[in-house]
Amino acid sequence: MICLWLLLLLNSITYANTDKFDLDTLLEGTDHPSAIEQLDGLLESLDYTRDVELWTITLVRAARLRALESQHKQALDFLRSKSWPEDLLANTVLKIATSNEIEHYLNHKSWGLVPHSGRNEALAGKHVSEYHQLTTDLGNYYRSAFDDALDNAITLKQASAYFTPSEYPEHIRGYLADLVASRWIDFLSDDLYWTQRQQKQLRNIDLAALLALGARDDLELFDEHLHPLNRIKAISERLYYWHKRAGRKEAALEVYRLYVVLLNRHFSTAEETEVLSQSLTEAVKALGAQYPWWTVGQYQLSLFRQQMPHASALLEAHDLAVQASIAHPTSHGAKLSKALLRELEYQEFSVSGQRSSAIGRASLKVNYRNLYRLYFKAWKVSEPLPVSLEEGELRVVVDELLKQPATVEWKAELSDYSDLRHHETHLVPQIEEHGQWLLMVSPQAEFADVTEKVQLLNLHLSHYVASVSYHNGEFRVATYDGRRGRALPNIVVELVEVTDESTVVLTSAKSNVHGVATLSRTKDADHYQIRLRHGVDSSVIEIPGLLGLKDEQRWSLKPAKAVVFTDQLSYEPGDLIHWTMLVKASERNTQSAPHVLADSAGWMKLYNPDNQLILQQQVTTDATGLASGTLQLDENIQEIDFGTWRLQSSWRGNKSINVSKTAESYLTIDTLSEHLSANQALTINGVARSDRSKLEEAYISWKLRRSGFKANGDLVSSVEISQGVSELINHQFKVPLVLSIHDESSALRYRFELQLDLMDDGQRLKTISTPFNVANDHHYFTIKSDQAFYETAVGINLAFSKTNSHWQGVAGSSEWFLYALNAPHKIDTEKKHETKEWILGALKKHGELNHNNQGLARLHLKGLEAGIYRLRLVDKQSTDSESVGTAEELDIIVVESDNINRLKAGEVLLAQKANAEVGDTLKLLAGSGTQNQWVRLNILKQGKLLASQMLSPGVHLLEFPVTKSHQGGLAFNLEWVEQNQINNKDIFVAVPWVSKHLTLSITEQASGDHRLLKVTTSDGHALIHKKAQVLVHYSDIGTVNTPGEAINLSELYQQYQPSMIRLDNNGDSYPYYFRESRRIAPTAKSTLRYAEIRYSNKNNDAYLGKQSTFSMLPMMLVNNESALGQIGLSSNNQTLKTISASTSVVASGQHKPLSIVQRGFLNENGEFQLVIPASLRGKQVRAHILVVTPTLETGQLSTTLR
Repeated sequence: MICLWLLLLLNSITYANTDKFDLDTLLEGTDHPSAIEQLDGLLESLDYTRDVELWTITLVRAARLRALESQHKQALDFLRSKSWPEDLLANTVLKIATSNEIEHYLNHKSWGLVPHSGRNEALAGKHVSEYHQLTTDLGNYYRSAFDDALDNAITLKQASAYFTPSEYPEHIRGYLADLVASRWIDFLSDDLYWTQRQQKQLRNIDLAALLALGARDDLELFDEHLHPLNRIKAISERLYYWHKRAGRKEAALEVYRLYVVLLNRHFSTAEETEVLSQSLTEAVKALGAQYPWWTVGQYQLSLFRQQMPHASALLEAHDLAVQASIAHPTSHGAKLSKALLRELEYQEFSVSGQRSSAIGRASLKVNYRNLYRLYFKAWKVSEPLPVSLEEGELRVVVDELLKQPATVEWKAELSDYSDLRHHETHLVPQIEEHGQWLLMVSPQAEFADVTEKVQLLNLHLSHYVASVSYHNGEFRVATYDGRRGRALPNIVVELVEVTDESTVVLTSAKSNVHGVATLSRTKDADHYQIRLRHGVDSSVIEIPGLLGLKDEQRWSLKPAKAVVFTDQLSYEPGDLIHWTMLVKASERNTQSAPHVLADSAGWMKLYNPDNQLILQQQVTTDATGLASGTLQLDENIQEIDFGTWRLQSSWRGNKSINVSKTAESYLTIDTLSEHLSANQALTINGVARSDRSKLEEAYISWKLRRSGFKANGDLVSSVEISQGVSELINHQFKVPLVLSIHDESSALRYRFELQLDLMDDGQRLKTISTPFNVANDHHYFTIKSDQAFYETAVGINLAFSKTNSHWQGVAGSSEWFLYALNAPHKIDTEKKHETKEWILGALKKHGELNHNNQGLARLHLKGLEAGIYRLRLVDKQSTDSESVGTAEELDIIVVESDNINRLKAGEVLLAQKANAEVGDTLKLLAGSGTQNQWVRLNILKQGKLLASQMLSPGVHLLEFPVTKSHQGGLAFNLEWVEQNQINNKDIFVAVPWVSKHLTLSITEQASGDHRLLKVTTSDGHALIHKKAQVLVHYSDIGTVNTPGEAINLSELYQQYQPSMIRLDNNGDSYPYYFRESRRIAPTAKSTLRYAEIRYSNKNNDAYLGKQSTFSMLPMMLVNNESALGQIGLSSNNQTLKTISASTSVVASGQHKPLSIVQRGFLNENGEFQLVIPASLRGKQVRAHILVVTPTLETGQLSTTLR
């Protein structure tokens, strides 16, 4: 009997020992199930009275392995269900391990579990209870473990069987309480797990109060209802004074340092960082330099200094690091500080240049730090270096170049800055010959001694530049003199295919008298170049990767486009959504006019606010590109799904609708005074109720936005100036506001908007937004001009308005003054041309205006000479007026019709009006007021060049007749060369498709229930002999959410503007450098490795999941539409259904449709009988009528029928 007992014991011990060895082997092979099986077997065989350590380790490992198998819930349940040792240390370790598994579970489930995490906010609301329970349990476990560790002063050394070694000194973070606090604080500080309310409360937390740790042991501070940062403060506070009372001053400092660093994650502005730095400075000084860990505090302070924006910040960081590096030189803080000093003192530079530049220009840009001189060598070469070079290839190039004498050498003195910051300057290459050059730059004169620090740069110097445009398989190359901007004829232009083995000229041409050459692309190639040659001078323009010619034709097709509209703006659960879409066919850039997509199959899909597919419907367009149908909403839509739903069609058509119940939450505020003033403090009172919630946990989240407008209504700024949370007490709340305006004397007019959200249990029940103005005594003026410039023969016509702070018209007088404007002087800097403000010249005219009761007035001026003027409008001052007037200004260009205008206005490209109709004569102002500056004007339609012409110096008034062929719009491009750089200005003039516009009119017939619809074309004739379809939506005018506005069809007529490739010699050339030149001496490890739960002696990281690969979570598959045809796929309590489009006028269903549809075709006279439905007779009926033809002629009318 005794022998049998011994045999069993030996078997048990052998099993346990081999398991401890084999488990790591199983883990390396990712055979987790086998490892779990062995651990479960080991757990059953243990003598719990003797093997406390093995018992604890087995529980911890078995749970972790389950989690590694993505069984996070099972891992948690396993730990909770098993018996735990009564041993204090083992029990504390298991509490830490259980908290760890809860964190892993939360992280794994955070795609759908964590409220307001930003990952899936709406879906998260369904898991609030589970989330709350888990976080409560986690806090309880950590709290209990923290208390045990503090009360018993357990060291990590005592717990070494359960935790990996820590790199921190034992007297710094050597207690189990340090470890528990660290893990607990890390979780609390992760704002992923904060509620929306906690996120908003962050802005109202007093940083100074957080930094003031008090010597107290107040258990209420651990209340889970406190903000996470306040709970972190309580934990840090207790640990800090626990160490301090025990005489562990360095450990106490480390607690406070880590606490301050954590706060810096959430308070990171310069001002906040300064407050944190000052607080830590006091703590470091209190410790004293006699302690080695003082150096870590100094190092942290130097890092804070680095974040500061002021000029001396890096010098201050340097001083702090120096102090730390010389005190206790072998300490961890000293090592970190020495590494920081190496970084701050490191010499570095980077040289870039213009891709093409004229000789004598400051075309080199140097960015440098801690340098005062650079050395340059230049070699003239036939070809630039490739775009990229491997490290080895670059070394070969550098070595070969240094074996040859440089063509040119020079050095450049740099401004010697001692602030340790980066600086930038521009230098002139000391090269006096055109061509391709290779530039080598070194921080030392002995290039060969510091080859790892040299940089290479391609540099091209040429006296001409070129622009390249590519469209429809054709390159158009315009060549210019780089200094004068004149077009250059007889330049050889070549299209080149570049491969690793050769360079082949595919085609070539010479530029014509206008400096233009065209080259056709007939072959696919991976790498093209455009090369220009004339004598010894040359230039190269790289062409980025182009699609193959066949693919290019396919990609030139603009896809079809649908416009979707519905019969209502909002719906309730169970309602029918009556939708219609009109589809424009795909078009090529060569197509002259848009047309409909007829007889094509597609779909309509309905998505809820979570972007989950709820319904889809198969549809087919008819001969006029129309498709219609109905979708019925489920009666049992959950409250969480109320909000904005989306209809989406297969042809990129989208329509948003609102889905909600009429019996919703109630949220209102008291009426605001009309006499609110700037910087006024006020309290707004309100009431909130809900038919769907008791509002036990409800609160009001609010934010106040201030918008500033110019007198003419242009928005200048819009900023959120305050936000907060207000409690609900007996359904009432108060919102404290300050209407802060920093500059009351400004000519801006301010409007505030208060947004209030009624929140309950993580859900937004109701939102209201209330705008209000700040009253003052100012008058505001607006000057309206419908033209970009005026002609001397016609004169100037302007409209004016005068309003108060509430945007209401004000009668009275104003004065106007017209001044001449003198051209600014251009300053030629090393960087670029900078233009000063125009100079106010002599007063030319002035007068008075009388504003009517609406504040309106007009002014007509004639007899002005060509020039640029500034009109200034001010309030007419009177001694008895208490109002304060503001000024409004408008700059006006006046030109002569028959002469070249010598306006000193730089380059000008203006269309007199932004829109032009067929039959108009469009007037353009194009040219340059710069002396001797030629420009090129290009006119394009859908990327196709209609005309191109060089314009002589001066600003020209040009006329361009608009014809039917220009419908869809015209693009105008002005191109010129200045300082060897190509410059462009572009404008677009819209030309509406008037030939597509139909006019609708209604006449009442003898029968009161019938109306006659007549349709005419743009030329006034009846629309006949067309397959013109009529679609009519009838609805009761009492339905408040019926759309009253016309359907926006404009996007169907937006002409396809192809993406033309436009290239030139502009741009930067970037350096080649060795990676070693960017490498600072190895830095000390800034973060010491801290203790982790010991799951393995061989590969602990594998247990922590740090080596696992990413796997897609199930939540990421929510929108997979591969199952669209499967009936019964349930998501969010909605069942996905695929249905066919309804062909009847009114779809069958339990709910009555909100509108009734009539459709048909025009007769041979262009007429259609409108028949008011029987259910709507005797009521006021709104009829929305749409007429469409196969060639996309459209007309619509929304009217009331009685």
